[in-house]
Amino acid sequence: MRRQDGIFEKTQEISFSQCDFTQRLKPSSLLCLTSDIAGEDYGHRGLPHDKLAEEGYVFLVSRVRFSIKRNVRAEERIRLITYERKIAGPFCIRDYILEDAAGEQIIAGRSAWILCDPNTRRILRPSSFPYEIQNHEDIILPVGEPDKLRPVENMERIGERRVVYSDLDGNGHVNNSVYGDMACDVLPMELFEGELKEFAINFVKEAKIGDTITLYAGEGGGSRIVAGYIGEALCFECAFTFE
Repeated sequence: MRRQDGIFEKTQEISFSQCDFTQRLKPSSLLCLTSDIAGEDYGHRGLPHDKLAEEGYVFLVSRVRFSIKRNVRAEERIRLITYERKIAGPFCIRDYILEDAAGEQIIAGRSAWILCDPNTRRILRPSSFPYEIQNHEDIILPVGEPDKLRPVENMERIGERRVVYSDLDGNGHVNNSVYGDMACDVLPMELFEGELKEFAINFVKEAKIGDTITLYAGEGGGSRIVAGYIGEALCFECAFTFE
């Protein structure tokens, strides 16, 4: 692991369990890798999750978008890079780069995080954070902004998913990566025999133990859309673009 000039990176091997039946990295595993390295970045700055929580701060991921030139395969060794990009309104923007062993960029990602009070979940302004949020807007990546996704019309109700113990993380809600699995589970298997080129997800409402998420799927703008609702409230929405 190495942190220099505000850029944090580490090298690791992708395990067989992180991949799907095609032996390529699952969207949920990509979400997990990138959210974990964001926490590691802060940990290497002396600001681990427990310290920030004691001081009244927690970062929650709100939106993520990935552009995939080539997916990662099981047992492939990659370099994972992250850095803070900028502050944009209520969001702290963070980028990710995955490189292969030859140093070629194969996945680029951009995420929007919100700063909250860990007890009340009240959203805090980034300006209230007493530590530096760095700016690396000079780094150009081939990925779009993690914008708000728009629900498409005539979404088909697929079924329900009850939140259980194994879905939760240390924040007491469904871990962001689990939504990736929920969405993939309602898409046709044959889609994943092709190449996933873009993946975007919005996290809108926290889901907690005992909640029931109703899942809907549809198509719009050349992408497969999956959305989950808790009652009438949108919980999450994501878009998959295959080639």
